[in-house]
Amino acid sequence: MKISTRDLGIHFNFQYLFKDLNLEFETGRSYAITGPNGVGKSTLIKLLSGFMAPTDGTVKYLLNNDEFPQEKWYRYLSICAPYLDLIEDLTLTESFKYHFGLKLPFNDQSVQDIINELGLNSKKDIQLKYYSSGMKQRVKLALALYSDVPVVFLDEPTTNLDDKTKAWYLKTLEKVMKDRLFIIATNDTYDISLCKEKLDLAGA
Repeated sequence: MKISTRDLGIHFNFQYLFKDLNLEFETGRSYAITGPNGVGKSTLIKLLSGFMAPTDGTVKYLLNNDEFPQEKWYRYLSICAPYLDLIEDLTLTESFKYHFGLKLPFNDQSVQDIINELGLNSKKDIQLKYYSSGMKQRVKLALALYSDVPVVFLDEPTTNLDDKTKAWYLKTLEKVMKDRLFIIATNDTYDISLCKEKLDLAGA
């Protein structure tokens, strides 16, 4: 799997956030997108994942060097980001059963196995709207990390997490990264400590 951009650019109110980005992201590699606040890290994630259309240029998904249409991208990716919400009327168990009914779980893990790894077994039958912000972030991360897809996007992944849960994130990330494409946008060096490639948008 490969994601390729050509002359990618976007502007708001006629002012470019960035332009002329020619990038390639390949399966088996992990990429950190960094830069100061307002430089466009989250926007680039939205463009690469198909959540936003660019002003200029193109984003292409290629499988075995064959391009496939944007409407099929969702089958190959998962994403955890602040602008994506959980279905908070569902319990944790219901949320996982729904999600992993659409996308198979990584390594054929059961819903209960994933709940156990999250340490939320005692909360599994409580609606997500009653979860703390840190617990919700843990759930969002689990949905992204444990989906059996070749491409994973993480935007500010450790937001609202305590030190113990940050350690869980890094341990889980290391376990699921092999032979997949990870693109992580953040300024927190802890979040991207496992990334081999780095793109500083401020200098792009």
